[in-house]
Amino acid sequence: MPVIVYKTLTLNIQYAQCRRILCEHCRQPFTYVWGDRSEFKATGVPLISSDEGMRQSAMRQAVGSLTNISKAGNKGESMCPSCKRYQGWMVRKSWMSMLGCGFAGGLILAGIVAGAAGVWLDWSAAVILGVIVVGTIVGTGLGGMVATRTGPHPDKTDESAMKDAEVAPFLQKCQEKSVDPVLFWYLALGNKPAEKEAFISLGVYDTTGQRPIFPRELGTTHVLQQLKQ
Repeated sequence: MPVIVYKTLTLNIQYAQCRRILCEHCRQPFTYVWGDRSEFKATGVPLISSDEGMRQSAMRQAVGSLTNISKAGNKGESMCPSCKRYQGWMVRKSWMSMLGCGFAGGLILAGIVAGAAGVWLDWSAAVILGVIVVGTIVGTGLGGMVATRTGPHPDKTDESAMKDAEVAPFLQKCQEKSVDPVLFWYLALGNKPAEKEAFISLGVYDTTGQRPIFPRELGTTHVLQQLKQ
């Protein structure tokens, strides 16, 4: 029986999105930009599946996944430009992430040290266990120290967020430069797509329930409809 060797096409995407929300502290609306990376794969049979067909298949997967991501809650992390505070969910996500990273880092480092010392210094199992426990506690504590705190942070600036009054001048600047506002803003923060990585805008997702301040064509729903075509 002949063996079929499948080929795989990988589509790497970096995406960015603006979100307009109401600050839970001062109740003022503000817009922030965030982004992330995703990888999508399509599998085909050599001589039968064309690269273009596989690329379209991977893109369909990407659009489906990005549609869910674009309207999922609690994405990104930016400080409210009015009251200089972070939203509660941003703080909780940061703490969970940093505590987890600190715990894992402390466990790995302590494990390496205890293992090496146990061999060379003939430490007992109890001492080794104690070192590992202390290492995880210290690592977790350090993670908590660098985690985001609510604030206020009066001396801190955050270029990833802007007030409503700043939006119109920003859009005018982007129009003059003929650039996509979402991608332009995300790039201005120092983010850069890697080589052979698609850079996609997910538009603006407004959850304030107030009068829209962004053009309809920049809305997430409209942008995703264009990606599906």
